[in-house]
Amino acid sequence: MRILFVSLGYVYPPDTGYKNSLFPVIQKVAKNHKVTLLSSYERKEEKFLGKVSEITGVKEVNVERKKLSTLRKLAFPFKFVYSLLFSKPIIEDHPEMQKAVNNLLKHEQFDIIQVQHLMMVQYFFGCKIPLIHAAQDILSERYKRQFNHGMNTKYRIQSLFYYFLISIFEKKVYSHLIDTTIVLTETDKALMQKKFPKFKKVQVINYGIKIEEKKVIEKCRTNDILFAGYIAYPPNFDAIKFFIQKIFPYVLAQSKNTQLSIVGAGFEKELKQLITDDNRENIRIFGYVDDARQFFLSHKISVVPIRFGGGVRVKILEAMACGIPVVSTSVGAEGINVTHKEGIIIADDPKLFAEWIVVLLSDENLRKFIASNAYSYARNFHDIRKYTQAFEAKYVEMVNRQNTRKWRC
Repeated sequence: MRILFVSLGYVYPPDTGYKNSLFPVIQKVAKNHKVTLLSSYERKEEKFLGKVSEITGVKEVNVERKKLSTLRKLAFPFKFVYSLLFSKPIIEDHPEMQKAVNNLLKHEQFDIIQVQHLMMVQYFFGCKIPLIHAAQDILSERYKRQFNHGMNTKYRIQSLFYYFLISIFEKKVYSHLIDTTIVLTETDKALMQKKFPKFKKVQVINYGIKIEEKKVIEKCRTNDILFAGYIAYPPNFDAIKFFIQKIFPYVLAQSKNTQLSIVGAGFEKELKQLITDDNRENIRIFGYVDDARQFFLSHKISVVPIRFGGGVRVKILEAMACGIPVVSTSVGAEGINVTHKEGIIIADDPKLFAEWIVVLLSDENLRKFIASNAYSYARNFHDIRKYTQAFEAKYVEMVNRQNTRKWRC
């Protein structure tokens, strides 16, 4: 098969949930098929370009995502409305990417196109090749939740604007373009079918992660609490801010020597502003790390106090695969089918969240019980091998269906 993968950002290093949802699939599929990866990238990612090709042997086409001028930013709402009324709908202003897509489709033949982000779908209007949209979440719903839990007025207004813009765009693309959408949870599947009742081709493929060996996860854990995630992602920054300001004081009141480790890049200045004289000795900020697994393997508890967002929380699954119990809000645990007090702890009230942390830190048997159940769940339902096999099976199914039709760009 000849497969074109399309990514909003460069997928190496695979250090975020988005990158980890695509890079292993490319790595697996490239062993048996001819693969091209089309990526937009930012200047900070330039040093990694070519790495995916070096590791997997795929062909790379990379297009820089340059910052828009003030004039182009102001003009975009008018271009968006015009595109809805008189042309193909757009969700971003990036003509260089459209040129790259047109050139690829003119000079190469593909059996399948997999687009990893809704914003990249706009470049394939008019193309008749079967197109898969691999969705991390329902994008409009993400912005709706961000509006409801916005950190400030400017951010909420911006989220509301994107919610309406993306909702209109979604209706267009799901009506006329996308052949199949892959989502990560049954919750997102039900939501998509409710929002777009005429769009029937929605399939769930459980997110896949590397499962650590049991002898590795049973090592001694000397550190207390871990928060891991890309801090620059607004739901994650809101979560750690919520934890430090509303939850951690209750923990320290009962266990004053408890330590919190924060792992993840972004918002460094804002994160340091959350540290006060009352918690300075109890918080360690590590910033970006190449591999968070060593932190999951050395801490007793992982916390996920997410209050808004969508999709599946990759860091919860990574924690489970490393044998560390998770305390999460109900929003954070959406799409992960484990039971409260069996394979995870779920608490939305700050005081209750803190009480569960204190209990787990003091009760090693309970920690091991929850971690063992969580590890079994991750191994049975979220193994990276099953994840990549499911995508490959989907490609075969679509190519077999393609043989009964004539698809041409």
